[in-house]
Amino acid sequence: MKRQLQLGGILLAVVVALPPTVAAGRLTHEYTEDFTTKTYCGAATALWDTTAGEVRLHPFAVARVGSCGTVGPAVEVALAGDYAFVTTGYGRGGGNDLVVIDISNPAYPSYAGECDLMSGPYGMDIAGDYIYVAADYLQAINIRNPIDPYQRDTCDDVEDAFDVAVAGDYAYVASGEFGFRVVDISDTSGMNGAGGCSTPGFAYAVAVAGDWAFVADGDSGLTTILIETPVSPGIEGRCVTPGTAYDIVIAGDHAYVADGASGLRVIDISEPGNPVLAGGYDTPGTAEGVTVAGDLAYVADGASGLQVIDITDPTNPTLAFSCDTPQTASGVATTGEYTYVADSDAGLIVIHTADPPVPTLAGGCGTSGYGVAVDGDYAYVACNGLRVVDISNPS
Repeated sequence: MKRQLQLGGILLAVVVALPPTVAAGRLTHEYTEDFTTKTYCGAATALWDTTAGEVRLHPFAVARVGSCGTVGPAVEVALAGDYAFVTTGYGRGGGNDLVVIDISNPAYPSYAGECDLMSGPYGMDIAGDYIYVAADYLQAINIRNPIDPYQRDTCDDVEDAFDVAVAGDYAYVASGEFGFRVVDISDTSGMNGAGGCSTPGFAYAVAVAGDWAFVADGDSGLTTILIETPVSPGIEGRCVTPGTAYDIVIAGDHAYVADGASGLRVIDISEPGNPVLAGGYDTPGTAEGVTVAGDLAYVADGASGLQVIDITDPTNPTLAFSCDTPQTASGVATTGEYTYVADSDAGLIVIHTADPPVPTLAGGCGTSGYGVAVDGDYAYVACNGLRVVDISNPS
């Protein structure tokens, strides 16, 4: 009797041919697996249930899979190719570095290089061969050779820099008590201050989309700034949040704000000059960093580690899953499959956050088959006789 293979709620008819031996155009050996014994159960086979007569995938579980310590506390993380760039240090207390970590094997991240920073460090943004670091001042680091980064220059026109977002020829800086600053980065021989404006709060972070800059403005929530003319920016709107806005990311018509003790806040920015609070999720810790991939928001939640929030409905975010980290999570970046957390004294923590792919039908060929064996580009189907199907193009 044939059984069915259940994968993530999808039922697939399964017939196993072991081994598929074909001679003179006919099927010579066939075995139909009914899953009632473990005769052919491999060591890695998941949940082979001889009572139910089926095999299932293990349910997905989020787990820490790797880590790489840093000399100073890890503050923020950004990804580029096979490398994670981590800002570390004690701010004005010294020991500040940009640390490069090889993540080509996420389970075994390893130190690859570093560059001393003058001060800071806080947020950063990668643009081409350079990484721009908000480290009290704005610093440009050449990462053309990722394992040997070096400082290109510094812009002293910016003070108290906490975060930076690069768009075109300009870097837009969240400058703490000094508000919002614009730096011209078009000349690789030197950066120059180009403009700015005060903000009502304390500018911790900034994101840019089109002609707009969005500032996580501390106790003042979100401040929106028109940058159509970058050298002459102007505040156009505000949305007060219940907590302290520490970080921000833009996805579509919404801004996602790491709002300190109030967790994740979602703000409708379809009209940037009139942002409106749309929803939120109160995380158990202190939301310090946030990034978005697809329908998920990944929150660095301080002492509560990583919180991943389902934002399919931005007006009603819900917890998807979470993973504790050893220390205090302050920065986060993700590829979807793996999420990288800047975790203070624990350095960089790597967490496996991808659900296994759901099997999907790739193609088919109508036949009332009872058994199947495969050899090269052909499937041999036992039906009322033998049917040969060309599977060189599986779809």
